[in-house]
Amino acid sequence: MTQLTQRFWLSFALLFSIYATFGWFLHLWQVSQLTWALVIIFVVLKAGVLTVLWKSTREFVLLGFQSDMGYLIMVLLLASLFVTALVWLQVFAYILMIVAAGLLVRVDLLTQSIDDVIAFATLLIIPLLALAASWLPLILASRGVG
Repeated sequence: MTQLTQRFWLSFALLFSIYATFGWFLHLWQVSQLTWALVIIFVVLKAGVLTVLWKSTREFVLLGFQSDMGYLIMVLLLASLFVTALVWLQVFAYILMIVAAGLLVRVDLLTQSIDDVIAFATLLIIPLLALAASWLPLILASRGVG
């Protein structure tokens, strides 16, 4: 077992289980292929924002707090997010857990000074494997196994 997996197995397992559960939730709702594509795009964007694009994202967000118009836009975005959270509570809870687990993995990787490219790959590969694993019960059920 490598040093990377020895130190971070708990946060990796949490990230994997949250994405696998989210994938199972999407299967239960029988979402379209477009939704699956949007989820994959979300995974890539979240991994990028938390690693490679962190500086530019932080500067963009801080730019919004430098003017009254920026404050207005931030308040409107937060109000819209709050309404969305109330309407789609279960989906919002999943997304909140996904972001929190991603941040936990990122903090674990930052404490050990892991390179941004490796962190990006980690935050990309684990969720994609978990989403792929969420298909396993359906594949096994369609083949009559279990």
